[in-house]
Amino acid sequence: MVVKPKLHHVTIKTSQLQEMVDWSSAEVGLTVKFQDAHSARMSNDATNHRVAFLSVPGLSEDPRQTSHTGMHHSAFEYDGFADLIASYPRVKELGIVPAFSLDHGVAISIYDQDPDLI
Repeated sequence: MVVKPKLHHVTIKTSQLQEMVDWSSAEVGLTVKFQDAHSARMSNDATNHRVAFLSVPGLSEDPRQTSHTGMHHSAFEYDGFADLIASYPRVKELGIVPAFSLDHGVAISIYDQDPDLI
């Protein structure tokens, strides 16, 4: 039998800690549960964190990151299309606009780029 745990969190390395914290707060309502000079743990529910950012000394930007292996994207699920599309005017006003969107048939997705990919 395979025990199927729920995904608790993902950790993302970044050289733009505060920018990623600010973007995640604006985009999907994550709030900081803990932050210091080199990390932040954020959540939009009761858990201690769902997304963590790690900004340790020595990290550098990779201009070819889109051609390298690594995490491709993460996703947040809304209760329905109306909730997804209702967020668009709010984030657009903050300068966050979709990179592209897809109709997967069973789901509609809007893909925004976080500060590490812009």
